[in-house]
Amino acid sequence: MSHSLKIAFLPGGEDYWRGGLELLKNQIQAIKQTFGKKITTFALETRGHTKVGELADVSIRLSYPRRHSASWIVRVGTNYVTHLLLNTDHIIGSVLSRNDIDAVCGLGLTCRYDGVPSLSWLSDFQHMYYPQFFTEEERRIMNESYLQMIKSSSRILLYSEAVRLDLEKFAPQYAHKARVLHPAVAIPDWAYAHDPESVVKKYSLPRKFFYLPNNFAKHKNHEIVIQAVHKLSQRGVNVVVVFDGCEDHRRPGYFGQLWRRVSELGVRDQIVYAGFLPHDDLLMLMRQSISVLSPSLFEGWGLTVTEARSLGKRVLVSDIPPFREQDPPEAIYFNPTDSLELADRMAEIWAKTEPGPDLELEANARRDTPSLLRENAERFVAIVNEVITEFN
Repeated sequence: MSHSLKIAFLPGGEDYWRGGLELLKNQIQAIKQTFGKKITTFALETRGHTKVGELADVSIRLSYPRRHSASWIVRVGTNYVTHLLLNTDHIIGSVLSRNDIDAVCGLGLTCRYDGVPSLSWLSDFQHMYYPQFFTEEERRIMNESYLQMIKSSSRILLYSEAVRLDLEKFAPQYAHKARVLHPAVAIPDWAYAHDPESVVKKYSLPRKFFYLPNNFAKHKNHEIVIQAVHKLSQRGVNVVVVFDGCEDHRRPGYFGQLWRRVSELGVRDQIVYAGFLPHDDLLMLMRQSISVLSPSLFEGWGLTVTEARSLGKRVLVSDIPPFREQDPPEAIYFNPTDSLELADRMAEIWAKTEPGPDLELEANARRDTPSLLRENAERFVAIVNEVITEFN
């Protein structure tokens, strides 16, 4: 590099989308660990000092409520999409210009910023595979906002090859903009020194449990777990699963439906809802669990699985392409539509696994994670340099 790169990050998204903010946080950490002062990171924020802002070298508070995340667009409708098609975001653009920013990166960017190349993360095309989880209006707006994002961004960052193939189907004329960047997760040293049982006691949880830290969206497929736990209880195998996550704002009645089902099947003692926990506590419950569980029907990547792998925890996950692409050590896969298969896998793990950290897997993870972070950072910066060269 001929000079110190300046890269701005727009956290955007929504408070409930823990994965999106964790993605940016870990991207900044990977950059700082790999490149040090050769790169200056900026966080442009609208709602105070988030974890992203705390990690960036410079945090700048924007003077207006930024609202062009993909999820927000889905809620507010076509008027805002039309506005984006006709306008450039001059407020952010002026901040980028004053600070001589070389490139701007964010979640679902739909604006073009004068003089600065942009890189936008696109999560997945779930609405094309599971249209029943969305209204017709939501699908139409998502297609419009996705296409605007792809058109206006210099590069589209995708978590997996599976999403890249979907983008080729969705907008083949822009497929040349796509770059796959596998997320990497940095685990703080304190996480290995802390006693996870103290967090178990904090939330009055049983000592032995499966851990499912996913938000309550339909594609996360909590129903299959409830069914599997019920099947096991009928066999006299009383496993415990701890759920952690927040409700889906788009489907306010779904959370209640799940818990009515838990009551109907008589598994209230086996399905425990811990709440929407702080991320530090999430890491501790991962360590304490006998396995991290992710039964998703669809993912663009699945940050829960990445975090479990980086922490050194085995996973029990649905057999979908992005999870296979991650290839976590000693993973067990199951058909996400087959509750009997899931019940069998859970019974096997429950019978042979003790709760608490697996010291061998943790040691391997601590050895391997730095190289994954370095690979992620080097690829990210190579993509940034690519677009800067092309832009100039």
